[in-house]
Amino acid sequence: MQPLQSEEIRRAVQAALAEDVGAGDVTTLATVPEAARIRAVMRAREPLTLAGITLAETAFRELSTEVQIEPLAHDSQHLRDGEMLL
Repeated sequence: MQPLQSEEIRRAVQAALAEDVGAGDVTTLATVPEAARIRAVMRAREPLTLAGITLAETAFRELSTEVQIEPLAHDSQHLRDGEMLL
């Protein structure tokens, strides 16, 4: 199996965001200042074999050009509950 090309990933992410986010979350738009900044960690909720980390990174970058991402795991890596992905 060949990995997805970057353009295929971008199109898939854009389609998913259009369906799930649309114009944005009304509550977030009403309550979170536009200039707000946050630091977050993405963790495994259960033991897993990671797949699609590039899709997650692309989704965050599609939503903000200012996002800074530090990948901490890679596709096909086996992770335990609570281990960090991004």
